[in-house]
Amino acid sequence: MAEGVALPKGFSLDPVASPSVPKGFSLDPVEKKGSYLSGAQGLVPDVAEEIGKGIYSGIVSVPQGIAELGAIGVDGVLGTNTGRVVTDAFEMIKPELDGAAGEITEDLVAFGVGFIPIAGWLGRAGQAAKLAKAGKPMSTAGRGKFTKSAIEFGTTKTGQKALGTWSGLAGSTAVGALGYSTAVASDGRATLSDNFAALPDFLKTEQDEGLTGRQEAGRRFRNKLRVGVEDGILSGVFDVGLKGLAVGSKAIGQTETAGAAARALRAAPTKVSDTFMKTLDTVDRSTINVGAAPKLKSGMGAATRQFKKYLTAAGGADVKLYETIQDARAKADMYERQGLAAAKDWETASETFIKSAKLQNKTPVDAEKLKISLNNYLLGANTALDTYGDKSLIKAADKMIEVRSKLDDDIITQLEEAIGYKVNPDTEKRLLDTKTGRYQLQDPTTPAQIKASKALKEMTDAQNKQTGYLRRLFQQYTDPVSFYRNLDLTSKEFDDTVSEVAKNLVTGKGRPPNPNDLLQAKRIVYDSLGLQGLGGLPPEEALKNVRQSVIDKGKGKGFGLLAKEKPVLKSIDDIFVERKEILDASPKLRKLKGELTEPIEIYKRTVTDMAQANAAADMYAGMRPQGLVSGLLQGVESLSKGGRPALIETPNAAILSPEEFDSAIQPFREITRDQNIGVEISVQDASGNFIDNPNYIKPLDVVNQYEQSLRNAGYVQLGEMADIQHVFGGSYGNLTGMYASPETYGALTAPLKLGTGVLGEVTGILSSMRSLSQKMTIVPNPGAQVRNILGNFGMLAANSNIGRETDFTDMFKIFTSSLDNLDEAGLDRLAKKVALTGVADTSLVTRALKEFRKAGSDLTVSGKLSNAIDVFEDKIPFMKFFERVYGESDTFFKGLSLLGEEKKIRNALSASKLKDDPNVLQILKENGLVKRDPGATRLTEGLDFVEVIAGDVVKDTMPIYPRVGKAVRAIDMVPIFGNFTSFASENIRNTVNILNRGMKEMAFDVSPLMRKEIGDVAADELTRQFRSMGAQRLMSYYAVASIIPKSMVRGSMIATGTTDEQMAALREQLPDYMDGHDVVVLGNDGEGKIDYIDLSYVSPYAFVIDPARAALQKYHQQGKLDKSEIEQIASGAWRGLEMFVEPFGEESMIYERFRDTLPREGVLGLGIGRGGKTATGGDVYANTDPLGEKFGESLGHIMNGIIPEYVRLVGEVENPLTGEFEPGRVYRAVTGLAGKRGEEYNVFKEGARLVTGFTPMTVDLKNDFSFKGLEYGPRRTDAKRSASKVIKRADSSMEDMQGAWSKYLDNLYREQSKLYADIQSARELGLSEFDIKRNLVQGAKVSRKEANAIMDGRFYPTAATRELAKEINAMRKAEGRISVENKVSFGEFNRMSSERMNEPLARSNPSEKKSVAPLPSSLPPGFNLDPVQAPAPAPAPSSLPPGFNLDPLSSLPVPQLPQPTQTASSKVSPIVLGNDPATQALAQQLGRT
Repeated sequence: MAEGVALPKGFSLDPVASPSVPKGFSLDPVEKKGSYLSGAQGLVPDVAEEIGKGIYSGIVSVPQGIAELGAIGVDGVLGTNTGRVVTDAFEMIKPELDGAAGEITEDLVAFGVGFIPIAGWLGRAGQAAKLAKAGKPMSTAGRGKFTKSAIEFGTTKTGQKALGTWSGLAGSTAVGALGYSTAVASDGRATLSDNFAALPDFLKTEQDEGLTGRQEAGRRFRNKLRVGVEDGILSGVFDVGLKGLAVGSKAIGQTETAGAAARALRAAPTKVSDTFMKTLDTVDRSTINVGAAPKLKSGMGAATRQFKKYLTAAGGADVKLYETIQDARAKADMYERQGLAAAKDWETASETFIKSAKLQNKTPVDAEKLKISLNNYLLGANTALDTYGDKSLIKAADKMIEVRSKLDDDIITQLEEAIGYKVNPDTEKRLLDTKTGRYQLQDPTTPAQIKASKALKEMTDAQNKQTGYLRRLFQQYTDPVSFYRNLDLTSKEFDDTVSEVAKNLVTGKGRPPNPNDLLQAKRIVYDSLGLQGLGGLPPEEALKNVRQSVIDKGKGKGFGLLAKEKPVLKSIDDIFVERKEILDASPKLRKLKGELTEPIEIYKRTVTDMAQANAAADMYAGMRPQGLVSGLLQGVESLSKGGRPALIETPNAAILSPEEFDSAIQPFREITRDQNIGVEISVQDASGNFIDNPNYIKPLDVVNQYEQSLRNAGYVQLGEMADIQHVFGGSYGNLTGMYASPETYGALTAPLKLGTGVLGEVTGILSSMRSLSQKMTIVPNPGAQVRNILGNFGMLAANSNIGRETDFTDMFKIFTSSLDNLDEAGLDRLAKKVALTGVADTSLVTRALKEFRKAGSDLTVSGKLSNAIDVFEDKIPFMKFFERVYGESDTFFKGLSLLGEEKKIRNALSASKLKDDPNVLQILKENGLVKRDPGATRLTEGLDFVEVIAGDVVKDTMPIYPRVGKAVRAIDMVPIFGNFTSFASENIRNTVNILNRGMKEMAFDVSPLMRKEIGDVAADELTRQFRSMGAQRLMSYYAVASIIPKSMVRGSMIATGTTDEQMAALREQLPDYMDGHDVVVLGNDGEGKIDYIDLSYVSPYAFVIDPARAALQKYHQQGKLDKSEIEQIASGAWRGLEMFVEPFGEESMIYERFRDTLPREGVLGLGIGRGGKTATGGDVYANTDPLGEKFGESLGHIMNGIIPEYVRLVGEVENPLTGEFEPGRVYRAVTGLAGKRGEEYNVFKEGARLVTGFTPMTVDLKNDFSFKGLEYGPRRTDAKRSASKVIKRADSSMEDMQGAWSKYLDNLYREQSKLYADIQSARELGLSEFDIKRNLVQGAKVSRKEANAIMDGRFYPTAATRELAKEINAMRKAEGRISVENKVSFGEFNRMSSERMNEPLARSNPSEKKSVAPLPSSLPPGFNLDPVQAPAPAPAPSSLPPGFNLDPLSSLPVPQLPQPTQTASSKVSPIVLGNDPATQALAQQLGRT
């Protein structure tokens, strides 16, 4: 302390190395930290850091335990002390663990790292044992050594005996746990018996007492054995517990009571609706009789159709039709993925071969020559790759041919069907060609049949010659927009092409081309370029029209923001473009047309186009067999009765054969026959000539009338009549010319592509940027990858699809093996199952990002930007790896769910002995558990009906991007709104479907008719099986969505000593977006600082559950503010609805950053700018910054939104122009650099964040409570400003002014009540009165009087200020305006304020003695308070220790030190407080003059 500055009277310094110590203060020894589990932490360790240390230590502990086991053996034999040396060596590289959180994490990681593979081995062996018992041994073909050994053991008699039953498998797992834990348990690891007295003493570990040699070795081994025995017991208890839960849930579901309850719940909505309509009809008939019920029913029907159209996956279309379309997309995607994988395998093999040749100093391999060799090999030159002498090259090329050959076979079948088969008129069976072994074909007559016949000949010739089929690809067809944009008819290249074609025309004629030859050659070139037949326009004008038409064709109809009407799958006709001799003879013409010569690219395009053509043809052909096509007459009749036929076929001579057309038109002839009775076919005109009678109705007239009625009902005719000349009937296959209902048309088309024009371009640019920003934030983010896996695991568990026999290894292998290895491993069937059921590649994130990117890919500017982004992403290290992991981990869990659902159904059928019974499908249909007829189309060939049903269940109960409704996709197409709105919508859809299916399964019953077919015994067993399946599903969902999160929250509260009141107070301090979230407390220091994690961050069903909890939370909060019951309900309901809507209305990531950087005012701000402020109030730049600096910081702000998240963890560039760098979390942790607010970063803590996917957060009221005051300040000002506006108005009466002032007082009361509620929460969390007041007065600049009053729960309204009166008088004098009130009575306002002064704030009682929090926590580090005796009033201190602010005190209470009073402060002379300079300065600062 500086000389001349005295301590306050009654205070003295203890001999402690501190600048100033008040009298009675002394240093006590710091108490030892308490156990994390005890709740008495003292100085709480950073739990997140401890978890990070525990993860690292757990990994190290495995080799440590094994090494120590070996050392025990050495010491036991030789009597040495090797064990201690080994332990010390490992402990040197392990961090010190300061709490039980780290120790528990270490034990869990050490156990899981090694035992999970052991449990997997036992599980696989158990599967093999069960199959062996059933006489179906599991194949070991292509398995790894580890898995193969498990299968071989399970197949043996010993394995079957040990693992063939649940009890045997559980017991073996317990023994495995015992052995593993004994081996890896490191010295010093405690058992549960060490911590809990109630557990047996024989498992308590022996303490280290300094033993040596064999005695120490014996102690260590006994401790290891104790740990192993304990883990073995826990493994058994865990298995028994899970078994008990499973048995219990099954038992509940199997009861008739549960089934009846489920049926009643499912029937309730229908009964309520029917009762309401009957009641309405009765009331209507007895009163106004206006047909209210039918009208309401009609309106409800229309509303239901709109709901289904925009908010359901099928968009209101027939479910069978929608599922057929999705099956087709899945099949096309499967072949395309196989082709791309085969091409990728080739590229890998060729790169390896080329590198290997260089390393071995062999003759360098020309990469271009290798490509030519591949192309020749694919086209049938079987020896083209032999010269390279590398088997891996040939193997990869063979796999490419195999994939293409499968498609060749399918396409040949499609072409044969397009031509038509000859049939025996007697038997109506196809006629077989005995020479070829194929069915005989009809003679082609229609243009489409003739084209198909030529294409079939080309493909079969290629097959017979083994030359293979690859498309001849030209940019003119693959990318017409770019091709025609860059085509120049005046270029030298064009002229040279014409000359070459002209020379070819005169080949063999012995003369050079003449002008006529050149003119003919030019026409041929124009024709080849697609510029012929354009109304005789000059080529340049024709080219201009073609440029526009290809843009319009590519986009579909519509030129606004969105364009629609493009088939979701198109029968690509140009894969059968006939080869022309002129092209073969004219290389320059091929070059002008943009011939693609890259064999891999040609192969990929060929496979992709053939896959789509094949799937599209199957899809369109599959509609009729499922009863989705109606005749025109029947369709219109159904429509008139309220039906909704999906597809209606009209008689069309251009499509049908003469016999088919005659049959189709016959009903309309009969209609006209009746209508034309007495009407002549022809009449004479004035000249006596016979002409058609206009009153005579022809059959086609009736057809036209019926078609018009369809158009009036919104039906759309598919395709154009020109399409019928195409091989497969054009874009809509054999549906071309049919009428589709609006819902069917929506399902068959791929809507929501951006339209042409400026609006479409701008939207396309923003959509591409949004895709990039969201991708960079989520995909290359280790934490997000972990959260994706945890969320998927939760969804797997919620549908009760996790068990001992869950096939993790095989499913994992189909994503990590090449196509060749899949065949060898016998996993091709599994991969095909996952693909054909439609669960592959359906990630909400990766698929949505692709859709965002594709939105503007066909446009000019946004298309170039999209391509540039692709190039940018390709250059980002690890980007492809992250993207693949994110998408394939999603498919991995859906594949596991598929196997789980399949297994449950098969087990139910096996238990009922109905595995092969044909009646099963009908029983499942009657119970609403089947959507369509599995196997009705060729699209699911290779799958049995159980696999199809299981696939449909997975697509209903897990997030699938193609199932996102149109309304949500429409929101997604507007790039300024929403961040993955599809996840929110799918969360709702999945939850509804899980509950719905669970209820259907619990309500399962077998009808009397079906009981006769299968027998009562089988029917009863099948019922029990499905009801138990439903009970398990519902209980699993409830556990994942609610029980487990709540248990974790409650466990964390017990562990940290957090009370229910403190948890409620904590929730009130959390940001609004966390309303209703599950919060796990990591640490609670009891003084206003709580560390926590947001569990809802990874909970898969949080979006559905959290809003309901938020509504209840809001309801209770409003109750604390003394709101009425109606206001409480309204506020709660509104908050719940608000949270449901938030994901759909929030700003997208990139749009938010753009808004942050735009000026608040002016043209450049576009009316949306925030002027350098973020949505949360952070600074991007300051208004006072130079323009160049503002631009640089804005650019950096936007750029930081499109760099990979793993880069942002290292740091961000705040200003690219100056190179200013802002270190990230990982960089700060590694370098030890503190954060902007002094926060510390730790390597272990950051590691825990990345490994667990959780981000620890902190509520630190001691330092941050001032924000509550800062939030209060503007709200208080706004309330008064509103009143001042009314008072200033010249037309305001005194009554108006008093009303405005009264409203101001009400609003101010409400705001002060909110602040008081926050103060009460802070008190509950342990924040001292001193820290509360310090934050409000010094941090938020709230006056001491106001702060004291609000802290005491008293209303403190301010008076009308003199400044307001002066301002009003000045305005009146300056403007000379006349006012309704000549004089404003401010005294009346002050009287109103005075009357309400000290009014108790909501839920407060100022007279009640408040519990006072502990003394100021801002004491010097290490200081504690000793009891102080102060029987007499303390004289005013002459000076204060630094940082202390004291109100005038009259006495010192016993036994505590003085607390700050809660009375309002008044102006006090500084002499009373002490007239030394320091105190006077303090008084000046506080305004106490």
